[in-house]
Parts: sequence; C-alpha cells; structure tokens
Amino acid sequence: MMFLSLNSGGIDSPVAAYLILKKGYDLDFIYFENPDKTLKERTLGTIKRISEIFGKKFKLYLIDHESFLNEFMENTGRWDKKFTCVFCKRTMYRISEAISEKYGYKALVTGENLGQVASQTLKNLYVLEQSV
Repeated sequence: MMFLSLNSGGIDSPVAAYLILKKGYDLDFIYFENPDKTLKERTLGTIKRISEIFGKKFKLYLIDHESFLNEFMENTGRWDKKFTCVFCKRTMYRISEAISEKYGYKALVTGENLGQVASQTLKNLYVLEQSV
C-alpha cells in the first residue's frame, strides 16, 4: 500500500513518515515550496536521510506554493496568520489528495500534532480534515 507524506520541514512530518515506513508501508513525499530556501534544503536532507536509513528511493513532488501564497496575500490585502495557515494547509491537502487520486496513493501522512500553534488546534484540525 502506497502513502503520500506531506513534509513541512519540521520534525513531526519526517517522524510520521519514519513510523509508517517502519510498519512496512511504502510512501513517497510531497513538499510545498515557500520563500524559505533553508527549509527546503533541510527537508530534502531529511528525506535523503530517511532514504538512506530504509535503503529506498522515494518519489518527491515539489509543488510551487510560494506564488500561490503571494497571490493569496495580494488578493486579500492582509496577513492574518491564523486563517492564512489554515487556508494554506487546506490547499496543500487538496493538492495532495488530487495527486493521491491520480497516482493511486491510499492515504496522506502528516505530522499534525494537536496543540501546536496556528493551524494545529482541535478546531482547525477538523477544518483541515474536511478538505479531503
């Protein structure tokens, strides 16, 4: 069974991917590019390390999310981090779902962690779940 792992550059998403792989499932990765190039390098390095640990090569989908976010910010004319984070993640979930349907992935793997800031409250996780 193949899963698609969303990676943010933080610690939670690679831990989730590691746990899925450790259970014997296969997965590929998706990363939504943003202005922070250091974050991208760290994410790619983490995926490479996971590849070395498991002796597997993974497909990596790189999605241009920066231009989408810039357009969103220009059109709304404001930066409300709380709602922007939820909107941004809903968009990432929808894109990931479309890729999953197209290529046969059975589930999305995330490092969502209840209690984190902005988008990871119980209410916001429910809103995110409703997008897929």
